Amino acid sequence: MVYGDELNPLTREQQCFIGRIGQHYNIPYENFGQCGASLQSTIWSYLWWLENEKMDTDQVLVIVGLTDGGRFSFYDPEYNVQPGEPECNKYIHSTWVASGDKTYSAEWIDIVKRVSTLTWCPELRALTHKMAVEFFDGQTIKRKNLLVQFASFPPLWPINLTRQMQASSLLWGDRGMTGILGEQNNHEQYFAKNGHPNEYGHELVANLLIKHIDSCIM
Repeated sequence: MVYGDELNPLTREQQCFIGRIGQHYNIPYENFGQCGASLQSTIWSYLWWLENEKMDTDQVLVIVGLTDGGRFSFYDPEYNVQPGEPECNKYIHSTWVASGDKTYSAEWIDIVKRVSTLTWCPELRALTHKMAVEFFDGQTIKRKNLLVQFASFPPLWPINLTRQMQASSLLWGDRGMTGILGEQNNHEQYFAKNGHPNEYGHELVANLLIKHIDSCIM
């Protein structure tokens, strides 16, 4: 569940690390990541997938990239899902409102701005992240390791993350995917203009995840 923002839209599915992993193992793949999504909507999308997937979900490997805990989402039952979007995508993302997106009504924009102003704090940010880590860690156990989760970003709050980083399925909890890419020699080559991984960044992430999958799952 990482969208692949800033990749070529015509080849995004193939260039994103999910597509690269699917091609490596010669298995079908589907990317449920959404641009600007939150940890809340990631959990909601996963639960929707469990209920609606036509394949046997016990035979599917799920890979989850956890975003920043400062993002949040609302569910809008009146939202009209657009062509190419998953049916579950009825979400109002705080990141979209913050970016000035005009998709939402004035009422939704006002709600998101008020919630952001009244509730933003590092404690809630950390709790939101830990909630997602613990949820997907439980799903990893239930799914007999057919779920891998990793942190997309390094921790951004001054709260002890020892318990969180001990979660059996959490990868890169201390530095995140972006931290790993930033540690590489000539790391600029792995990032697109606005800071998202480019095709080379996704290739590197895919190779790291394949090593983990081979050692722990396959």
